[in-house]
Amino acid sequence: MKLRWLAVAIGLLLVAAFSVSSALQIASNHRASYADSKARWIRASIVPGMSRAVAYQMIKSEGLTAYNSAFVKGRPIPGPSPDPRNPLNGTSCEYDTSSGDWPYKNEPLPKQEGACTLNELFGPKTRPDADIELPGAFNIACSWLTEITIAFDESDRITTVNVGTPSPVCM
Repeated sequence: MKLRWLAVAIGLLLVAAFSVSSALQIASNHRASYADSKARWIRASIVPGMSRAVAYQMIKSEGLTAYNSAFVKGRPIPGPSPDPRNPLNGTSCEYDTSSGDWPYKNEPLPKQEGACTLNELFGPKTRPDADIELPGAFNIACSWLTEITIAFDESDRITTVNVGTPSPVCM
């Protein structure tokens, strides 16, 4: 009798595992399809010669966000073990990622302190690029990300739209 219950329990666990696996695959497929459709929309709709303002309005209407990591404001936080050989000296940086959204022409870089001064490597931006990330398919160890970069000229019009292919980001 105990073996029968054990067999039933194992059967139920296998059914549950298959159900979870199927649900994750469906969700992954949905995200991949969404990313693909948005990448196709950007290729067709956001074109060279278009103004930054019009492009941003169209991108927002699709529920997407353009950003530039050079404009992300950071707040230094103490690290667990300061190391004098490390130029950051045991500190790290907590970033407000939304502060880099919708970069505009001649936007000043935010003032940073401590470990957060890495954006100074980017230098001043008179016509910052705008980046869009589209998360796609995923599995237990990796997810795929499509990165898009929109470049602008001195008159703040699009010069290029580079839509990458989905690339894995793994643990």
